[in-house]
Parts: sequence; structure tokens; C-alpha cells
Amino acid sequence: MKKSMGVIALGLFCAAAQSQVGVPEGETLVFGGQFTDRFEPVPIIGELTSDTWGAENVLPRDLSNGIEDPDWSYWGGKILKGDDGKYHMFPCRWSEDNKRGHRAWMHSQIVHAVSENPLGPYEVIERLGPGHNPAAYRQADGSYVVYAFIRTEGRALTYYYRAKNLGDPWVINAYEYDLRGRPAYLHASNFGITRREDGACLAVDKKGSMLISQTGTTKWYAIGTGPVFPPRQDETTKYEDPALWYDGIQYHMLTHDYNHWEAYYLRSKDGVKWVREPGLGYGSAKCLYEDGTENEWWRYERVQVLQDDLGRAMQINFAALDVDKDTEKGNDNHNSKNVCIPMTVGRQLEVLNSDTITADTDEIKVKIKAEDGFNPHKDIDIESLHFGAAQEVNFGRGCKITGTEKDGRDLILIFDAKGHGFTADNFAGKLLGKTSTGKLLFGWSHLPDVEYIEPILSAEVPVLRVGEAGTLFEVKISNFGQVASSDQAELEVLIHGESVGTVSVPVLKPFDATTVTVESSKHCEVSKLYSISTKLTDRGRVQEVFNSKVTAGCRCLEGH
Repeated sequence: MKKSMGVIALGLFCAAAQSQVGVPEGETLVFGGQFTDRFEPVPIIGELTSDTWGAENVLPRDLSNGIEDPDWSYWGGKILKGDDGKYHMFPCRWSEDNKRGHRAWMHSQIVHAVSENPLGPYEVIERLGPGHNPAAYRQADGSYVVYAFIRTEGRALTYYYRAKNLGDPWVINAYEYDLRGRPAYLHASNFGITRREDGACLAVDKKGSMLISQTGTTKWYAIGTGPVFPPRQDETTKYEDPALWYDGIQYHMLTHDYNHWEAYYLRSKDGVKWVREPGLGYGSAKCLYEDGTENEWWRYERVQVLQDDLGRAMQINFAALDVDKDTEKGNDNHNSKNVCIPMTVGRQLEVLNSDTITADTDEIKVKIKAEDGFNPHKDIDIESLHFGAAQEVNFGRGCKITGTEKDGRDLILIFDAKGHGFTADNFAGKLLGKTSTGKLLFGWSHLPDVEYIEPILSAEVPVLRVGEAGTLFEVKISNFGQVASSDQAELEVLIHGESVGTVSVPVLKPFDATTVTVESSKHCEVSKLYSISTKLTDRGRVQEVFNSKVTAGCRCLEGH
């Protein structure tokens, strides 16, 4: 299937108008207002051919894109750029001739493949061992880690392979977990993992529960108060396959609704509390080549993002199958592979205002930085630019540009501050517009007077001890943030919504914990079940509200 380049451009720029998922009634997203708008046509590395496996919907295609082999079924595969300048993919695979076809995934092996080009072709150089749906990441010490899981006897077992350097032996070990009273939330398969500034690693599991490890291989702690995925569309919604990354500005997440064939995009300041962006993360499973040829796969799964040296998403890749999973059988003409698609990279921005941007702000100055292949003095359609809160800019609103100033190779953009839309909940500014050649231009920035590195206080399920004078509520509290909590932190305990007492929380350094006790004259009955809420604040800001069911006189491990 081929289209002219004019039709391609029109199709790309109309994509937002065709996909209004999560958009308020009467509103319309502009191009660049949803994540899927960042997908670009795919360069042809080798040649387009129909002399290969696959249904007509994926022919002709470039066999050099991603990784594929008629003898193997490939699935997933996070790509990391190594210190050698090459691109290293860690997919799993199983023999294509297995009589169970795609359902042979339970016998998959994780392999290490390498390419000089981020798009491929990737060549397998070694086998790590058994495992499925791998997620690769680097620890702060530079070592490489590959998460894996295997399903056996109805259970998902998780473990990791670790190598100090690429080329060193891979050592396998098991992950440890501390669920902290949140067992109902942990589904240990299909992790998305990213590293924080302090070297700790954040993970999101298949169902949207967040976890944190101080190194990425030491114990994982369940954090947050429940799944962070968007509300379900209906009873058939089935979220899975989250991808997670951090770019120096904010945390990003993609998650896929398996039954609605749609994915959604979320952002976070701290990796714990998330906001959903409107529109689609991706919808169809199309691969559009630069010459207009289009492949349409049955489905994209196991989304992964390749980051550039600054942490920005530069490429997205998927596990792709040409027909549905039950149709694909061993020794047939169908198979699965990894598909790589380049993405528009966000520009480097810096807000130059030193004070909080409010309704009284007259103008906003934003520096857009020059870099290889991008000259802000020549490569921007200045009149197309809008800046402000994403909830305004995504719909064509926000601040309008009033002028520019040269700053060496960089360019300072001056905006009339009217309509910026920033509230206390915003933690990033968004620039949206077009390049001088009509392509998408966007970028994210920090905002002045926003604290990005904060404590993250989190409580466990309380222990209720009933006595003659009342009830003691013992609560273990941990700090999973990157800085110490303040001496103004407090814990309030509520029963069925009624406060029973507040107590100060000692200063906690990162990954330290303490147990505090709230004494109340309220008489609880032994063996009776109570709805308990623990509310943690620090300097007046709410850190967490954790709800749990607790039986007086014992500890129950069920919370939400």
C-alpha cells in the first residue's frame, strides 16, 4: 500500500483530529496534542520485499527494521545505547516451529542483539537464559540489568540477569519484594523500569502498581495507594504492558488497553502521582515508511522507548504479530518480530522567569537551545508557537509569542503571559508549534518555584492495639524520596473518615523508616474490622492518603 508524500503529511497532521480519546466534549486536540503525533515515517534501511513470511497486510516490508528471523518468534525488546556507541536490544524469542505457535511464549529465551543503527537490523550475539517480556535498564554503577519473568504453575516468577559490562558473563538472581500491606496491587509481570536521579529505580507492574528499589536490584518496595493507570473505559478494559522513562524534566508512561486496542500516555513529577494526557499514546499498529508504503500489523504490544543521551524519547519499538495469536502456528507463514519507529524529539527548553508564573505575570521568557541538527534561529515557524500548561497548549491555546531575542546559538522566545493556564498542580510547561518546514516542534520545561526533588512519605497498614484507656495506632512510615523529610511532617489517623489523632513524624532521610504511635481514647473492639485512613503531610502538603481494612488487635495485610 502506497500513498503520496502529500497524503502522508496530511494523514499525520490530521491524526489528532481523528483520535479524541479523553478529550472534553466540545474540545479538539491540535496536532502535537497527543503522544502518537510524535511518530514519524520510517526510513528504509535495506529494501522493501515481499519474499518473506507474513500476511498481505505486512508486505512488502523492510526486513532490516528491528529484529526478525523466519526461524524464531521475537517478542518485546528494550534498546539501550551502550558505551561503545552501538545499540543493544534485549528481546525474548522462541522457536517458530513449535507446534503451539505463538502460545509457545512460555518457553521463550532472552537474547542480546546489537546494531549500529537504532532502527536495525539487530543481530543476536548471545543468549542470556529463559524469560519473557524482558525490560533492560542500567544501574547507577553502570552495570546492565535485564528484568524477566516466567509463568509456571499459574504463578509469575521474577528475576534478573546482571552484567557489570557488556561482554561480561550474565549472573541470574531473584528479586525481593516488600509489599508493605499492598499485596492486592502487585502483579510482578511485565515491568516497566527507569532510573531516578539518585540512582534508585522506579518500576510499574502490569496492573499499574508502583514500586521502588534503592539500586534496581535490591529489595523492591510497593509504594503509592493503588494502580496509577487511567480509569477503565468499561468492564472490558484490560491495561497491561506499561513503559516507563525519565527525561530530566519529568517521568513518562505508556500503557496499553488490550481489549480496546488503544494506549494512553501519562506524566509525573515524582514517578508516584500521575496525570493522564488526552488523546492516544498510540492506536493502530501501522508502520509507515518514508516512501509511503504502509504495513498494518495485527497488534502492537510490549511498547518500549529508546532514549537519547539527554533522556528524551527518540524512538519507539513494539512486539508485532501479523495475525492474531491463535492463528499463528508453528511452521506456518506467520510470525512475530520487533518493529522500530522514529519519533520527533522534544527540544531543550528553559523558562527564564525566576518567580512563580501567576495571573499577574506579564510575560514569559523561554530559552530554546540549539543542538546538532537544530538551529532555532532558522528552523522554527515562530508565529506557530504556543506555550503554557499542557491542558491549554494541547488544544491550540496558551500564551502567544510576542518577540524573540538572540542568545548566542540559542534563542529566547518571549510570550504574552495571558492564558498560560498554570495552576499549583502543573509541574511542566509545554511548547508546541511547527518547524520552518511544517513538521512538529514541541518541548517540555521545568517551571520556576516548583520543588522537583521532595521527600516521598508513605505509610504501611496500621496495627491497632486495644487497651483499657483506648486504642493505640502503630504506623510504620518510610521516606522513599531523594531528600530528607522536614520537621513539620505529620501523620493523621482516621477511622471511617473521623479523625482520631495526629502525631509528628521524625525527620527521615531517604529510605529510612520509623514507627510512630497515635494514642486515642476511642475504644475499638477486638476482632472487629475497621476502615482506617492514614494521611501524611509535610510542610502542609499532602504526601499520601492510604486506606486500609484493619482488624483491631491484629495486623491485616489489605490496603488501597
